[in-house]
Amino acid sequence: MKRILVMSAGGPASYNFIKSLRLAPEKFYIVGADRNAYHLELAPVDKKYVVPSVENPDYLDRVNEIIREEKIDFLHCQSDAEVLFFSGNKDNVNAKTLLPRAHIVNRCQNKLETMEALREKEIPIPETYPVM
Repeated sequence: MKRILVMSAGGPASYNFIKSLRLAPEKFYIVGADRNAYHLELAPVDKKYVVPSVENPDYLDRVNEIIREEKIDFLHCQSDAEVLFFSGNKDNVNAKTLLPRAHIVNRCQNKLETMEALREKEIPIPETYPVM
């Protein structure tokens, strides 16, 4: 059985991800982590952990501690802040993440940069203007 750590597990997007895993024919052991204990109560996971916010200097150590304790195979992060953090720390995370490199995530999280990258590759996009 694969063991998955889902970050921001109490949020609606992670809730939907977890529900999708539960519908799969393969069984998963799902661990949920969230900085908000009240949101975490809603997560349909096998084990729950409250973690500090992604800005906290102890964040990565705490996540790796959970990964070790629960023998996690794969870490799924949901929020933009988590995706950016873990893409920049892939070599320091003790589980697979399947995230692109941080500079790619940075570009994707910026709509104007994404538009420019698509335009550079001659991919058709709607007319776009920065609003200042």
